[in-house]
Amino acid sequence: MKMILLSLIFTLCGQLAVAQEKMNLVQQIEDSSKLLQQLSGEPQRLEAEFRNVYQFLLNVDPENYDVRQLRQNTNHIVYKLAALRNLIRDQIESWQSQGLMTAQFEKELRSMIRASHYLTDYVAEISMDHQTVAKGEKARRAFSAGAPWTNTLDGKPMNFDNFKSGDIILMRGGSAVSASIARITDFKSVFSHVAIVYVDEKTKGKFLIESLIDSGVVINPLEKALEASAARMSLIRPVDQELGRRAAQIGYALVMDSFKRGKPFLYDFTMSMDKPDMNKLDSLKMPCTKVVSWFYDLASEGKMTVPFLLSRMDPKNRTFLQRLQISDQTKSTFAPGDIDLEPSSRFQTVAEFREPQRTAGLRTDDLIFDKIFEWMERDGLVFNEPLIYKLIGSTAHYASHISMIRKLAQALHLGIAPHMPPEVISTVIMLQLMRDSVLKAIKPEMKKYQKEKGFPAPPKIVYALLEQTYKNNPEQLKFLVKSSGAKSCRSATSR
Repeated sequence: MKMILLSLIFTLCGQLAVAQEKMNLVQQIEDSSKLLQQLSGEPQRLEAEFRNVYQFLLNVDPENYDVRQLRQNTNHIVYKLAALRNLIRDQIESWQSQGLMTAQFEKELRSMIRASHYLTDYVAEISMDHQTVAKGEKARRAFSAGAPWTNTLDGKPMNFDNFKSGDIILMRGGSAVSASIARITDFKSVFSHVAIVYVDEKTKGKFLIESLIDSGVVINPLEKALEASAARMSLIRPVDQELGRRAAQIGYALVMDSFKRGKPFLYDFTMSMDKPDMNKLDSLKMPCTKVVSWFYDLASEGKMTVPFLLSRMDPKNRTFLQRLQISDQTKSTFAPGDIDLEPSSRFQTVAEFREPQRTAGLRTDDLIFDKIFEWMERDGLVFNEPLIYKLIGSTAHYASHISMIRKLAQALHLGIAPHMPPEVISTVIMLQLMRDSVLKAIKPEMKKYQKEKGFPAPPKIVYALLEQTYKNNPEQLKFLVKSSGAKSCRSATSR
């Protein structure tokens, strides 16, 4: 009996020792937040600290933690990470005024924000045992549930009445195009689209004003947008809510007037941030971001420039940008994710929504395109478009002038429109096929990892699988070839 009792004691002690060796994620996030609050000194030192926090957030491995404890603390962790992002937003203006916002400083800052979103998703996925949306299953309406789906600034439930005129909604679609758009600038993001809310003061109807690639600038019921299965959304509200109300009113009036004149605003693939000429509205084109920046510029009479920080767009290899009709002279632009870094004195993140059953797929797409664009930049890869895809692009472009074909394409989630250049259409198709090819190559190893470990592969493992695939089977990149005279310039990591 004594021997059995001693054996039990030793077993329990051993289990306790193992448990004590596990890391405490909540404490680590709190330590990172304290570090960010206390940072001072030269930009290089701060960049290094940011890099450390980024690496920690990106490379959290459930093997180092008590998974049961992670599940129990999921909502707490979600709110801790949201608080960390808000802490960064609280200090952006100060860092800017101190002259600390160098290109590298900003890159590390944005990387840290992005990694915090990934970790939020990952912990929420763990809490749900990594379930995915079943085929045909209806997507959850955005902001319709509490944590871990939705976290709010005040901790209260989010409902439809909470939306106000001038609110900005950041979102991320589920297509390969969305993943590539989120990485179109030098700074990667988890968002690919932005829109502005308008609330009719008489009817109280709520609408979303947005510029879509295949439709141009449109006004849709807000409810429709919230049910459109975006896997990630953030609700950003101006501190000056009267300014936001005016911005939405002005925007709504301009767009409705364009409809009445039969001259709707089209989508602008060039990502130009030139201010629209009020005397040439009949030919106006806008990307989704200009909808927000222009309306706020008009409402503030030029006193508020949105965003606070523009994204740089200056890769050595501009092949992808050129295919999207983006000029070589365009070195910076307003990318959707820039709104995620708005200082707290100007805008506040009121609520964040994620669908944990779908975010793992989004993250994998992000990581795939991180690597594809890194390889293009590093190894001088350019698009090699087969004749068949040139023909497909041209045929789709001209066919899109026929209303019936355009509606059929929309029903099949193939966005085409008369204003879309053939090269853009074929590029979108090639991106999707490359993504599918690379995903197919790494999926067996990712499934094997999840079966062995009990959770999906974290980003560092996925990056390693992608590099191995590229090294062993570069033909997975069906439409990319090394340009003549290109020199390989190996980088250590994906940032």
